[in-house]
Amino acid sequence: MDLDECKISMISMISSSDYKRGRLKLPLPFNAEYANDLPAKLKLHVTSGRVWEVDYVPGSIYVEGLKAMMDYYGLRPYHLALLNYVEGGDFDLHFYTPYAVEMQYSINNDVSATEIVCTPVVEDKLCSTYQFNVVKNFLGVYNLLIQNKDLLPASYAKVLSSIKLKFVNGEALFSKKWFNFVDASNLLPGDIVAFYKTPTPFKYKVSVFDRKIVSEETLGGDVSPNSSYANFYKVITWDSLEDGELELPRVFRNNYGHTLGDILHIQLGGGYTTQFKYFSATHKIHGLFRFFGKYSIEHEDIIFFNYLGNSTFSVAVYDSQGMNHFRDITGYLRFEDFINPPCDMEIVLVSSDSEDSVTDNAEVVDNEGLFFSVILKKSHVDQHCHGVYIPSFMWPIYRNWGKRTLVRLILGERHWHVEVMRHRRQCRFGIGWDDFTFENNFTIGQRISFNFLGDLTFEVTMNA
Repeated sequence: MDLDECKISMISMISSSDYKRGRLKLPLPFNAEYANDLPAKLKLHVTSGRVWEVDYVPGSIYVEGLKAMMDYYGLRPYHLALLNYVEGGDFDLHFYTPYAVEMQYSINNDVSATEIVCTPVVEDKLCSTYQFNVVKNFLGVYNLLIQNKDLLPASYAKVLSSIKLKFVNGEALFSKKWFNFVDASNLLPGDIVAFYKTPTPFKYKVSVFDRKIVSEETLGGDVSPNSSYANFYKVITWDSLEDGELELPRVFRNNYGHTLGDILHIQLGGGYTTQFKYFSATHKIHGLFRFFGKYSIEHEDIIFFNYLGNSTFSVAVYDSQGMNHFRDITGYLRFEDFINPPCDMEIVLVSSDSEDSVTDNAEVVDNEGLFFSVILKKSHVDQHCHGVYIPSFMWPIYRNWGKRTLVRLILGERHWHVEVMRHRRQCRFGIGWDDFTFENNFTIGQRISFNFLGDLTFEVTMNA
């Protein structure tokens, strides 16, 4: 099989229960198509060259017998597995850490497997690291390098540790609760604690960068297929969809940020390429509005970046079910399913997250902005009233709609009235959507297009 031509690719997050049982969950679409064809013994080919033989019960959604491999590489909850199905029972396997970068495939020599206990505190620490690096678009407001003096025993109840955070509101004082945090988090000299703000004043969340990964942060030079931390991923959040931005993970940018220019070149596969603006001051990619809309990228989809050097990345997108968004279930690229060609470079200036920041000038939307198309997913047609989201670039259209504004969908010679469900900048079709999809026999994978005609009316077309 030519993997460049045909590549069945999927992802699986290691949950707490999967870690304890030493297993990986296969995405349901892959399982439905191939479960009965897989043998009882599967071979997982890790990038380092080692092959692990694991168990599979035909028809099951789990690959079993991975505990030894997980302990060998130090895998824990919030690590993510990227699997490429080759043929028979063979899979190529890559692992990504909660730091959002591909792991280094070496034996876990720091502590033995029996010493690594995934307690609720350890899992919470991993979750915080994952949220900071993978999900949120936070730069962080202060980095504390842990030194011996910061690790005083918690029994010294009267000792206060004063850390001058670089905020306009002065210093932050940590009482004995700081040492409880130090003890619970198992902080060591050389670790970095990154603080970032929450909506509550003077309340901060933290992410711990252990000293091992901090010591490995170097200014990378030439990029090769085995370069450390050159591959990373990000989860698409509501903020990403609203702002059209993605922040590069800290570990990646500390190694390769200095090599990036103002324009990033993105390769999507099959000759499809595009470009985006990169601002080094904020470490963010800008101008992703139309990219998200044209390729039907939604909340909780995941984008993987493979850095090739010279400000160039190859990119793959995975949907919320864990399957490659740009390929069909047989592995072939399906860009022809998207009605719009890949977008040209866009340079978008965003002034604020707030609704008030949208000026009257933003009311003017060109004809291309009045049109969007989607590939229907299971949630769109399962009769649970989960309608298609209206892309965020149409905010100037629906910003004045109410929470349950009634719109009209015209398809052929018939029309349907459908309520929208709106919360802040998010807007999707709600009550009435199920009748619309049922009466038109819409199915998963079908592409439909929406053309806004004004007067709360969309013209809908089905595409072969």
